[in-house]
Amino acid sequence: MKFLLLLSVIILVTASKKAVVTDKVYMDIGVGDEVYRVKLGLFGEIVPKTVSNFRALITGEFVEENELLTYKNSIFHRIIPGFVLQVGDLHTRVVDGVLDSKRPLGTGGASIFGDRFDDENFSIKHKRKGLLSMANSGPGTNGSQVFLTLAPFPHLDNKHVVFGTVLDKKSMEIVEMLSKVETDSKDQPIEHVVVVGCGLLE
Repeated sequence: MKFLLLLSVIILVTASKKAVVTDKVYMDIGVGDEVYRVKLGLFGEIVPKTVSNFRALITGEFVEENELLTYKNSIFHRIIPGFVLQVGDLHTRVVDGVLDSKRPLGTGGASIFGDRFDDENFSIKHKRKGLLSMANSGPGTNGSQVFLTLAPFPHLDNKHVVFGTVLDKKSMEIVEMLSKVETDSKDQPIEHVVVVGCGLLE
């Protein structure tokens, strides 16, 4: 009984926390000859494990089987106007302008905690555009794939972990511009949309 009461208090406290940006990062996104910087803020107080995973993949500080795990050179493999931009298949990269994929596009990924890790919590809801959330293939299957929202999507609540946000107006304008690139029938961009660089912001 005491355990259940304590658990209820923990859940209540977590749910009542305000989503405060604790870390700031960037992705430099290349399309053709143009490069655009998107700045992102991460909610490390509410979802510290999820944030630490994303942050480590941004900085490229983790090695798995002699391979650096990083978003650099990965692509936005799924773009749906009015819905999401998805990135993070670390097994598919652009090398010297050529797509190099070790698995079917959009199925790869990894985390600093192993292949997959559990949903941390669903405290933050998908209530506006510009939120950064974990993509998954079901409960407890978080890895490196993430998406940016282009509108509120309550049907994603309690299924995907929100852990960050687009930081400023200019970055959001870039996200919305990228959402309009030409795609094929599988929502994959015709021209590569590549993370050419990423890192921490001071």
